[in-house]
Amino acid sequence: MSAPSPAEIIAEVERAGGHLAFKPPNTLSVDLPSGAEPLLLPLLKEHKAEVLLQLEPLCLKCGGMYRWKDSAGMWHCGYCEPDPGGHLWQGVELADLGGRAFVLTPPTGDLPAIREWVKTPLGWATVLACSLDGGDVFVRLFRPARRGPFTWLPSHSVVSELDTE
Repeated sequence: MSAPSPAEIIAEVERAGGHLAFKPPNTLSVDLPSGAEPLLLPLLKEHKAEVLLQLEPLCLKCGGMYRWKDSAGMWHCGYCEPDPGGHLWQGVELADLGGRAFVLTPPTGDLPAIREWVKTPLGWATVLACSLDGGDVFVRLFRPARRGPFTWLPSHSVVSELDTE
């Protein structure tokens, strides 16, 4: 059996009626019902650093606020452990996102992966994000169009590099 993720531990504490909070500089404040303590306290002690990262946006090492989440669901400090794909987002403005909610993991298996090259009606691009329902993808065009390098496109209009001839 694999170890529970920090999010699973926090959810278990909440289901038991407990409460967790970050307490500076790097302390975990724990309030648990007495019946839940024998099961949850050892987990919280073992995974304290990871749970703290879920609760507190500041890095415990450098104090930075930029964090990114890997494919396993673990959070990393963007300064201590830079996101290998973060450079693709340089230059993105809030206006480019158009107020849309998005995810960094395709919500369905038929969509191209994040950072995958795709052929679009506007030329070749890299996928940066997907809309929550998977109907649209947010891309960075290799050759920017008049409106700029970033745009939302219907997911049916992009073709994975792997599917092109």
